[in-house]
Amino acid sequence: MTEHPEAVGCGHLGATPHPAYVWGTSIVVLGVLLHLPMYVASRDVQFHMRGMAMDPWMQVGMIAIAIGLVLSYAGIALPTRRTELLAGAGSPSPTATVRSAARPQVDTEAPSDRLRPAHRRLVAALIFAVAIDTQKPFTFTFIVPDAAAEYGLSTPAAPVPGALPVALLPLSGIVGTAIGSFIWGFLGDRIGRRSALLFAAVLFVATSVCGAMPSFTWNVVMCFVMGLGAGGMLPAAYALLSETMPTRHRGKLLVLVGGMGTALGFVAAALAAAWVMPVFGWRIMWLIGAPTGLALLYASRFIPESPRFLLARGRSAEAGDVLNTFGSPLPMLGGLDGSTGDRRTSVVSLFSRPYTYITAGLVICSAAWGVVTFGFLVWLPDNVAALGVGTEQINDVLARSALIALPAAVVVAWLYARWSSYRTMVSAALLTALVLTVFGLTGPAVAQTATALLVLVLVLLVGTWAVAAVVTPYSAEVYPTDVRTRGAAITAGAGKLGGVVALTMAATGITPPGLAASATLAAIPMLVGAALLLAFAVETRAQPLEMVTATLDRERRP
Repeated sequence: MTEHPEAVGCGHLGATPHPAYVWGTSIVVLGVLLHLPMYVASRDVQFHMRGMAMDPWMQVGMIAIAIGLVLSYAGIALPTRRTELLAGAGSPSPTATVRSAARPQVDTEAPSDRLRPAHRRLVAALIFAVAIDTQKPFTFTFIVPDAAAEYGLSTPAAPVPGALPVALLPLSGIVGTAIGSFIWGFLGDRIGRRSALLFAAVLFVATSVCGAMPSFTWNVVMCFVMGLGAGGMLPAAYALLSETMPTRHRGKLLVLVGGMGTALGFVAAALAAAWVMPVFGWRIMWLIGAPTGLALLYASRFIPESPRFLLARGRSAEAGDVLNTFGSPLPMLGGLDGSTGDRRTSVVSLFSRPYTYITAGLVICSAAWGVVTFGFLVWLPDNVAALGVGTEQINDVLARSALIALPAAVVVAWLYARWSSYRTMVSAALLTALVLTVFGLTGPAVAQTATALLVLVLVLLVGTWAVAAVVTPYSAEVYPTDVRTRGAAITAGAGKLGGVVALTMAATGITPPGLAASATLAAIPMLVGAALLLAFAVETRAQPLEMVTATLDRERRP
């Protein structure tokens, strides 16, 4: 096996990390440790740190973290850039694009089209990565009441006149996540999927110090930075998975990794809140991000770089190492992903033919999902309470519906992999829009009938979960290698916009719309997105990624 000791972002497993990455990560860990003395000193006051001044160790620790992050990124990105320049790649240019047409296309099919141990290790590592990523937004559910009590913040359940709203915490996090989706989309296509995941893991370790911030202002700032790191994990993971798995297994594994990772993230947050938070306070929920981030860095030994990305950047020797690990040969010569000399590799290409309406449909559906998840469902208890339905009753309906909806994950994965990828996506969007329409037209009457309300909420949860489970995986399949992570990131980021809107309303005290209005607000864009996808989306099930791109390229030609 060829050695590439100069690049931590190398495609093959076991590459020697660059010294800058090792030193940078070590300095980040040291900076985190320097935050702990103040946290430990607060144990006699139930780990309440409000009003405490930052000690010198914490100030040094913050400087160390900043320096360590710069070094870590340099150790990941700069060697990758050097390798590409030596390989004759580097920044896309007309001549470089023409050269890419002579490179071997990637075939991730193992000889028997079966999953090898290396595939299984990668799937397990990415499930773990997604779980760590999704644990963070779920954590807000458990810490908000205690954080509000410590800082004297205003909450919907306990408004405090003149106090800052506690919604600023999750709002800063979700704004960071939305922005991070676009940043990490660019990084994943520029420095590599694996490299982007590595730096996100380092950032997870660094931002765990959010739990040791004495002031509420610093908590908000660190939640924003934490969101920046969390925003890019899913797009990079989906892009890497789609480019590595055998075609026959790709669809179901994309949905499985997202579904299982999200479920495990919620379980991890819930268990930590039940077992650890009562002993060490709400701040420990952020501090455990350091060991879990380090665990993810360890698990990265099972995460190779995408062979398609490596070949697109002219790093054929590394691509060969990865393909050997997965038992896949380098096939005959041909254009990578159906690449042609006039392919544009900027984000603009996502909104140009043949992707214009596909991107629009994915973005609109994802944004509508965000409105449902962070808006309609959050406002539902208050809206039905205004119609005379008890809050406890609707909360019970939501809980029971969520439990019943979980088995639907298996059905969605099966439909996506065995029936049709884009038809599953369109069906989920139409089902969600249909239920929202019923709420919009007959909401007050339905809210008075417990059985009808339970059925509608159940179907709505199934539909919205299905939309979330398939739109980003589909994005990771339908776009070409050069912009795949950015395509998945734009789709994922659009879903956060609904959360930004809903939490902004909560933070500014704006009264949310009523039942019919909130349902209509989500139903219309969901219908529009479903119509666009039904008309312009292409089938990706059981199709090699090169064939998907070639199909769309044929549509682009006059």
